[in-house]
Amino acid sequence: MKKTLYLLSLCLCISTNLAFSNSTTGKITTINFASTIADTSRPGSAQFSIEGGFTTPGYNSTYAAIAKEDTHLISLLLMAKAHDKTINVFLDATSKYLHDRCLYVV
Repeated sequence: MKKTLYLLSLCLCISTNLAFSNSTTGKITTINFASTIADTSRPGSAQFSIEGGFTTPGYNSTYAAIAKEDTHLISLLLMAKAHDKTINVFLDATSKYLHDRCLYVV
């Protein structure tokens, strides 16, 4: 039983690391807000960029966005920008909002 639990825990750790292996750290350089009638799959989102760009393979390295429903993340983004803080960004490569641009996830 202990061996099975250990293996399950190990698999969970590995899968979590793989799921969030495309994280990027940097200071926010720009924040733009899209109109609710914008021609994207996620109108009203908050688009942003960070120093050094994003590293999700096959996706835009300059821009990412936060969906308008994630108001807590938008608030954190604005606070980090206002206080010149470094953030750690995890992009969801399965959720695009415009062409090759990904959404930020927690």
